[in-house]
Amino acid sequence: MNNLFAAVALTTLASAMSIHPECLAKNRDNVGISLEGTVFDQTDSIAANLDTTSVLSGYRVCVNANGELNSFVLAWKNQNTGDAKVSESVGPESLGTCTNVPIPNPGSILGARMFYDTQRVTGIELGIFGSLSTVLIGAKTSSYKVAVFSETQSFAGFWGIASSDRITLLGYVTLDIPCSETLPSGGTGDREYDPTAEDDSDRKQMAFVIILSIFGGVILLFCCIWGCLCKNKQEKMN
Repeated sequence: MNNLFAAVALTTLASAMSIHPECLAKNRDNVGISLEGTVFDQTDSIAANLDTTSVLSGYRVCVNANGELNSFVLAWKNQNTGDAKVSESVGPESLGTCTNVPIPNPGSILGARMFYDTQRVTGIELGIFGSLSTVLIGAKTSSYKVAVFSETQSFAGFWGIASSDRITLLGYVTLDIPCSETLPSGGTGDREYDPTAEDDSDRKQMAFVIILSIFGGVILLFCCIWGCLCKNKQEKMN
């Protein structure tokens, strides 16, 4: 696990940039055992509370009497200001025995493993940039899926489905960091960011240049024709 995450590095931004909803995406490579229950989605709270310098600084995990995972929340820290934010609950909030766990060396999430069995999502293991160990929330099983994050698919949070006492489906919310750095003008939060699309102002400027070129060419052609006609008329008169 550590070797997998050690091979990947994220670019740390020097300045905080706001997170725009159109730069977030729900990763469909999820794990789970049921589509029945209450849907949770951290997308809106991520856009409202975090920025591109936010790093994971701790978590709160809640388990049942058998030590099985009920839910958890994440604590985020702004690298520039030190401000702390707490995410919405992943699963039924504050159910069972809950424990707050700080992360000694906060950092960006490089990769993760989601663990599950036939009853529930049992745990999530996170690899943190700059750390030689991983953070395990819940418990491991023999069934899991691995995810590796990048600058265009940076870990930002979770979405999924929960029953009254467990997480039954879990997926990632990811952030396209370059999208938040160079958001096209007129973003409304309801469209996908297309880095190959030109900005509207660029298209308008190009159209204006083309029109001027065509107009200038027509004037030049008219002047040439008029000059030739005048020259021919003068030669005939002589």
